Amino acid sequence: MITPALPANEAERLEALHRNDIMDTVPEREYDDITLLASRICGTPMALVGLIDDRRQWFKSKVGFEGEETRRDLTFCAHAILKPEETMVVPDALQDKRFFDNPSVTDGLKVRFYAGTPLMSPDQQVLGTLCVIDPEPRKGLDPAQLEALEALAREVTTQMELRLAKKTLAEKNADLEKLNAQKNQFIGMAAHDLRNPLQVVSGYSKLLSNNLLGALSADQGKVMESINRNCELVLKLVDDLLAISKIESGELQLDLQAADIIPVLRKNVELNGFLAESKRIRISFGADSESLPVRMDAFKIEQVLNNLIQNAVKFSHPDKTIDVRTEKKGGMIVVSVKDEGQGI
Repeated sequence: MITPALPANEAERLEALHRNDIMDTVPEREYDDITLLASRICGTPMALVGLIDDRRQWFKSKVGFEGEETRRDLTFCAHAILKPEETMVVPDALQDKRFFDNPSVTDGLKVRFYAGTPLMSPDQQVLGTLCVIDPEPRKGLDPAQLEALEALAREVTTQMELRLAKKTLAEKNADLEKLNAQKNQFIGMAAHDLRNPLQVVSGYSKLLSNNLLGALSADQGKVMESINRNCELVLKLVDDLLAISKIESGELQLDLQAADIIPVLRKNVELNGFLAESKRIRISFGADSESLPVRMDAFKIEQVLNNLIQNAVKFSHPDKTIDVRTEKKGGMIVVSVKDEGQGI
């Protein structure tokens, strides 16, 4: 028996093998289908997908064989990977000086015929072989069988590439989910920290505006009105940040109650009408029913509708109309906000 030599690029080859992180993994149908096809096409009772590390050959998939691994120095495949550009064929191992006294030939499997095609990684490192084995000697594989075996070997490496890509993608997704959770936590903390001092400022400004701390001049009243308006705007932005944080973290809770949605919509349209009138924009409201009872979180509905209408006002030109409508379609209530702006 001749002990197989090490490939000249052994260090790089082992690095490529370990990078695939496939050694000692569970059986997978994709590989088992390939070995089954190799066995059937080549007419051999045994077929293996064998991967070779520094000390052993481990079988990712096997047909007609019970072992999990074998010593590297005893395996035929360790010889096959020395010429990665070709399929190694051994018609009769008893007549081959490399294998005639190999334990796999003289004992156990009684291997006589072997054909192994190297498995090449994308960076042209040989990771192991797809091989077929027969306890009877054979002249070899016919051209069609050889072509099929080499095609199946390429499919093995394709499956390995897909497996590695899926693993890498799963790891990146896990990292993104972790970052997203940290972002939501930061937004929630920042929003809470901003809201408390803003509420204090808003409270004092309202005291001043209502002359509870002394009378204000006309100019002072205008200034306080501007402060109040901007406090409310910033508080709304902070509330939106809190809502986004809760939605993305799955912590948003809805206060669902039976109510009529029509008054909620009318009130929102009326409140936004003042802003629209300042830009010479008209908001119309229409409903196909006087009453539309639903289960809803009225506050959240007002928030969503308010954002839609305010965006419509913001991007509409003067003398245009914003149409807010609601109608019942099947078992659902549809609310639409249509404007004549430029769109996205």
